[in-house]
Amino acid sequence: MKLLITLLLGAAVQCSNQEKLIKRIQSLNEAAQTSIMTVIREVIEGQSLVLNQPAMENLSLDASGKHVVRLVEERDHYWSLWTRSEKSAVEAAVSTAEIGRLTASLAASKDQINKLRQESDEAAELLRKLKTEFECKNKQYQELSVKSQDWYSKAQRVSAYRDEADALRERAERAEYAEKELRSLRPKLDKLDFYCNRVKQLEEDKSALEETKKLVEGQLDRLQQRHEQLSEMEAETERYQHEISNMSQMLTTANNQIKELIEENAALQLSIPSSTAEKVDFNEHQPFARNSLSDQLTNHVKSKNIKLELENRRLQADLECLQQSPSKSSAKDLQFEERLKTMKMENSQLASSRNSLQRQLELVKQDLETLQRLHAQLNDDKAVLGSSIEELKVYNRSLKDHIQKQSNEMNLMEEKLATLTVEHTELQDDFQHIFQENDQLKNTNNSLVRQMVDLEVELKHKLERIAALEAEHTTVYQRCEMLYGMNTRLDSEKRAEREQYSNLLNQYNQLMADSLDDTKHFHENEKMYMEKINELQRLKEKLEEKILAFYGKGNNSTPSKKSKKNPLSAFTFSNLRKSLMKSTPEKEKPKATEQSDKETPDAGSIESDASSDEVFLNQLPSEREDSDFEGDYVNLRNYGARRSLPPPTKVTRYRRAR
Repeated sequence: MKLLITLLLGAAVQCSNQEKLIKRIQSLNEAAQTSIMTVIREVIEGQSLVLNQPAMENLSLDASGKHVVRLVEERDHYWSLWTRSEKSAVEAAVSTAEIGRLTASLAASKDQINKLRQESDEAAELLRKLKTEFECKNKQYQELSVKSQDWYSKAQRVSAYRDEADALRERAERAEYAEKELRSLRPKLDKLDFYCNRVKQLEEDKSALEETKKLVEGQLDRLQQRHEQLSEMEAETERYQHEISNMSQMLTTANNQIKELIEENAALQLSIPSSTAEKVDFNEHQPFARNSLSDQLTNHVKSKNIKLELENRRLQADLECLQQSPSKSSAKDLQFEERLKTMKMENSQLASSRNSLQRQLELVKQDLETLQRLHAQLNDDKAVLGSSIEELKVYNRSLKDHIQKQSNEMNLMEEKLATLTVEHTELQDDFQHIFQENDQLKNTNNSLVRQMVDLEVELKHKLERIAALEAEHTTVYQRCEMLYGMNTRLDSEKRAEREQYSNLLNQYNQLMADSLDDTKHFHENEKMYMEKINELQRLKEKLEEKILAFYGKGNNSTPSKKSKKNPLSAFTFSNLRKSLMKSTPEKEKPKATEQSDKETPDAGSIESDASSDEVFLNQLPSEREDSDFEGDYVNLRNYGARRSLPPPTKVTRYRRAR
């Protein structure tokens, strides 16, 4: 009892109403003041005045001490419940904000997908229109080509008729005497025809080579476009590789988070057996504890174990999800690598085809040069033939002289000549008609050629536009597929988040129900706690009066003059408070906080002890203040720490929480 009184005296000096206590001590004589001062110094500076385990074994606590310990445990229990409810409310608010952000991003992505679908539909309609126009132009081109072939065949017929007319004219002029020269000249004419046919063939070959040249140039243009596309695709591959590196970094961070979660899980699993072992030690130190309190502690430990198992399962599910996400990212990486390989193969094939086309172009150029040389040779042969024709004309004149000499023979041939002249006139008329038709056909052929050139140019532009639209269509289609995949992934994430949100709402409702039940018990226990506090305040006042009376009886000497120095004036109570806070063992605080959740008594145990405490509390004085009890309660911290309780805090914290 004396140890408890000295500890209460040290606590009273450090409370908020320490000035009143100091004034009361100063009203006593000097001997009482010095004795009280020595006791206070022993409590604050000395480490021996502590309620440790051996002292507690020798000490039989009365009902008031047990009640004080029980009140401390109850206060710590309600404080932990209040902090947990605040944390759950904050987590629910954070989850709702994340769900709102994800729904907004999903709506934006859906709008983008709809826009891209509209653009792809418009591009498809435009492509259909261009295809129909191209088919119409192609039909017109085919019809014009058929007509040009017909006109060309007719022109060939006209040229054949003209050749026949020339031959008939020469026959009419030379008659029978020129047949021999004609027979001699026929091989030369055959050669000329051969050369003409050869020239025509060469011209046709030249036109074919020009067409092949155009085709090669078109292929070169396409190859250049493919080369540009390859450069763009290489840039895309670099971008994809950069994205792959970012994803790998994200994967490493996710793996680190998984490791941290695994470590936390292991720590929680280790904390479960440690808490059970501490509970067993506590039961061994308190063999006189009641069965109701032990049952409550076991139920609380079981509920905690169940919560930890549920959290472990949730962490394992998150781990499996995170392990599946790298497999998806690795599959994407493999797809990107395969696509890169295919693009490289296409690039090499295009390069080889470009080299082959360049070689073909060089061969075509060589053939063109040979044809030009042959054309020059034919021109030379034509000049030689012209000179030979002039010589033949000279020879023809000599033959005319010979014809004049043989006029007698010519008279015999006049009849034949008359018939030939009639045929010749008819042929001339036919030739004139054919010549006119030939001119008309040439004009129409030229106009058709011009139209054909224009149509070819327009067709080329249309083909280029169709190719560009097809490329754009493919890109838009690929983008739509990518956005569709993103949409499906976002839908799956949205479903998962909705499930998580529903789970969080259920947990929040459960926590709210638990908090309501706790508040009901809290208000009931609060009333009892305040009644106990008032009774303890009265006990403290009674003890102070007894202490003052005890020291007043011990020294009956007269008080000294007011001018003498007061020993308590030099004593600074702030230093006492600091030294008291330093003397508290810091290592025992976390252990005490861990067991405060396990050893919280309920209202039933407090009511059961109320009857045993009334006998002692009725003997105490009835008037005290709340603040006086705060300082008295500080010196019981070592007692709570030795019994694995949390370090006692100020009652003001409890009042704020209330």
